[in-house]
Amino acid sequence: MRGLPFNNPPQYIKSFGDSHVIWDYNWGSDMPPDFPDYLKLVPMLWGDRQGDLGNWFINANNAISRGSTHLLAFNETDMDSQAHITPARAADLYRQYMMPFRGKAALGAPAVSSSQDPGKGLEWLRNFFDLCHDCWFDFVPIHIYSNVDQKQFHYDQILRAKNMIGNVKLWITEWSARGTTGQQKWFMDRLIPDIEQDDQIEGYAWFWTYPAAGDYGTLTNWDGSMTELGGHYAWRGSEHTPG
Repeated sequence: MRGLPFNNPPQYIKSFGDSHVIWDYNWGSDMPPDFPDYLKLVPMLWGDRQGDLGNWFINANNAISRGSTHLLAFNETDMDSQAHITPARAADLYRQYMMPFRGKAALGAPAVSSSQDPGKGLEWLRNFFDLCHDCWFDFVPIHIYSNVDQKQFHYDQILRAKNMIGNVKLWITEWSARGTTGQQKWFMDRLIPDIEQDDQIEGYAWFWTYPAAGDYGTLTNWDGSMTELGGHYAWRGSEHTPG
């Protein structure tokens, strides 16, 4: 499933109707009243801030009543600049806030960065799984960033994650590569077919739809229309491009 990340309000995701994009998320749990009906929101419990926890049950239940089928847990718990939660606290919070939705929606584990530093990335996730051994996960989200000439790093990170999680579904909820628009289109042409033909990868989302995304490659302009890269991402098929 091809998706989009966005920040409220949703003006930057309103041009993707009838494309290959079918879901999105906003690093939060609130579902805007003018949310496009052709997209499926995946609410996220971003972190352990009071605003995240206090609104979670109301917002998640509201989104489920409006058609949401999946829920995301914490955002980059391994990074100081993001949710930054220890594996032990994340496990406790997952049991308290995510597990009550088992059977109501598909549950996603905390999303981690692609950092290779000790205690971060997939190492943080392994520690979390060890502590949350009694928890349920329908899918595991990861993030992968690189330059456009580091295509193999993406494949390697996907393989490392799959080796860790077994048969659980994998989502790549932030995915991008620094470069020019032409280079990023080339990058998409090679990775999107492989991602979509991998039965274990259930969802992915290019980072992102904010017009000031810089050299990571924005998908939308300030007026909400698609950029050249956004159109390529939205409409590109699943056929494989050699090279």
